[in-house]
Amino acid sequence: MERLLEETWGTGKCQKTALILSVIPIFTLQALFVPQLLYGQILPHTCAENNTILERYSVTNYSSCEGFACSMDTSFANDWGLLCDRETERNQLPSYFMLSSSIGTLCSGVIFDKFGRRNGTMFYYISAMVVYAVMAFAPDFAIFKICYSCLGFLTCGIGSYTLMMEMSKSSWKWVVGTTCTISWTIGNLWMILCTYFVRDWRLALKLTSLPLLSTLALPFFLPESPRWLIKNGKKDEAVHWIKHISARNGVEIDDKYIMSSIAPMLKHQESETAKLNENLWDFLQAKSLMIRFVILCLISFSLNILWMNIIMAADKMHCCIYITYAVFIILEGPLRGSYTGVLTRKVRRKGIYFFSGFSAIFFLLMLALTKFDEEDEYAILKLGLGAIAKLCCTSYFVFMFTLTVEVLPTNFRQRGLTILISAEVKQL
Repeated sequence: MERLLEETWGTGKCQKTALILSVIPIFTLQALFVPQLLYGQILPHTCAENNTILERYSVTNYSSCEGFACSMDTSFANDWGLLCDRETERNQLPSYFMLSSSIGTLCSGVIFDKFGRRNGTMFYYISAMVVYAVMAFAPDFAIFKICYSCLGFLTCGIGSYTLMMEMSKSSWKWVVGTTCTISWTIGNLWMILCTYFVRDWRLALKLTSLPLLSTLALPFFLPESPRWLIKNGKKDEAVHWIKHISARNGVEIDDKYIMSSIAPMLKHQESETAKLNENLWDFLQAKSLMIRFVILCLISFSLNILWMNIIMAADKMHCCIYITYAVFIILEGPLRGSYTGVLTRKVRRKGIYFFSGFSAIFFLLMLALTKFDEEDEYAILKLGLGAIAKLCCTSYFVFMFTLTVEVLPTNFRQRGLTILISAEVKQL
């Protein structure tokens, strides 16, 4: 298959277009992890002694930090009265998202494997665009909460670059991984820009969701994975899509040549399918591999909890949430990209130990300093400790998934990764 991808690559226009359309919607995902920190801020209001709401908005909502205006003008918490005795309803939002996300993670692998990479991608992306739009125009908190929970399920299929990896030649696969990683940092930047320049939460959320409009182009520019088609014995469709990809790339190729190239792969796939159950049972009986996998799951559970705690504590690291996220973007963009690619070629377990350990240490130091620094005299130090904790935690994930892919056998790899990713349920 690698030789065929090389021969049909040409300009690579088909794969490059598909990659761009696949990563643009990722820009909208960061807003879903922290809705209460920006769109649902608790703005100045008035509560009675019995905790009923007297005023949803006080006369002055403006707050500043080192010369920056650091609060929104409106908030869904204030608009829908999630204040005083109802504040816990606002705080429970991430739980709904993570619960549905955990369910979605378990389903996404089945959907992509059974219905195809292309169909699965279009289902998740287009559905997310529709639900996101409904959430942005939601008339009340109940509909907002339902849409937000549905997005937790759908986002598990957004940002998966399996299709792009399967369509790319070997020398270009690193571009796919790097582009997908950078897109998360760009998503942070996009979210901050939308909320900083537009202080109305509803309009800011609508602007944040705009990149999802790119999904409308997917039916026209996203091909199916020839590898998936061959794996499922769909040889005629595989020939069709290989010809489609090569034509988009400016390369002419004959049907007979394609058939002769994929024939050995089809035969090999038949023998692999026959061995599937046997290989999986062998893996389950291999105690050393199972122990490694269980350890990786336990570490993943812990680090997912730590990552979510760091995200939820972003407003405690500095008096201005925008400054905090600006530091996050600088560290997780250029800085993380400068060393993770080099280190993952040399170390695996040491990278997991180092980054997970130091992430926990720096976060605990930040929390301890927050507890004793009531006058906010050490704001810069708290920000530095929190930012380094998040940098280490996000760096850890690169090493974790690299090691997991290497440890698990091919026939169990996708299911094992699904189990590992579903560790998000522990964040509840």
